[in-house]
Amino acid sequence: MHVHTWEMTKEVDEKGYFVLAKHVVVEFVIEGFRDLSISGFNHQNVLFGIAIEKAERGFRVDLDPSYGIEGYFEADNISFGLTPGEPS
Repeated sequence: MHVHTWEMTKEVDEKGYFVLAKHVVVEFVIEGFRDLSISGFNHQNVLFGIAIEKAERGFRVDLDPSYGIEGYFEADNISFGLTPGEPS
């Protein structure tokens, strides 16, 4: 799973939009799915947040929706990598 995120600054551009900085793509590597409940997947999936907590066996990941996808899954192991910049 890849997630593009950034820092929203206090600066505003000429169109009145907040300036976004420090773009990064987070790659989650998920091993051993045990439970999965996903809904709302569409052409533009915007998350408000991602919560990861230790579960009885492995980890539980909750996808908090803003627009589109929402749900949760459990997995044996989760690791991640960071790639600076915007996605290609």
